[in-house]
Amino acid sequence: MIDTTKIQYKSFRWLKFNFSHRESSYADTSASGQKGVSLIIVFFGMSILLVAVLSMSTILFNEVKIISNASNVISSFYSASSGIEKTLYYARKQIPVGGHTGICNICNTCNSSDCQNCTTTPLASGGCGLVSCNNCRVSYQSSFSNRTYLIDATISPNTNPSSYVLNIISKGLYSNTARTIGSIQSVPLLPPAPPPITRIQTTK
Repeated sequence: MIDTTKIQYKSFRWLKFNFSHRESSYADTSASGQKGVSLIIVFFGMSILLVAVLSMSTILFNEVKIISNASNVISSFYSASSGIEKTLYYARKQIPVGGHTGICNICNTCNSSDCQNCTTTPLASGGCGLVSCNNCRVSYQSSFSNRTYLIDATISPNTNPSSYVLNIISKGLYSNTARTIGSIQSVPLLPPAPPPITRIQTTK
């Protein structure tokens, strides 16, 4: 006669073992799945953070570059302005005797190390005379403190016969940055010098 009690006991032990094995497998699978999800979340978080850092770095780099370029532009602008002021100084303060402007006399009065490659080109016959100086082109360059300016100045007749037109173009250079400014001046003809006064003595 078959013992049903033993059969039922063995069936119960097999079901218990099978259930426990399935429960353990499910727990392991659930834990592995949670770890995988955590890794994916961490990966996406790090990717977003990396993108944000790179974006901020690019923005800051561009801002620094813009500020640096602005500084170079200002330096080149003031370099060009220095060229205008220097040319006007020689035009107004270094006038030869009998002349009305010193623009044609720059290459003679300015030191060669200060006014480099200075040349005068007459635009008409006798236009670069030291006294007449009415139709002439003067060009030179000068450097200081890693800055350079190039001068191209011309004096030409004006519609008003009592004056001439002085046009100065100055190009300032600094750290591969260039700025060009210009100045147009009216140069009046100086009245002729009065004759020397002779002292006349009278006798009674």
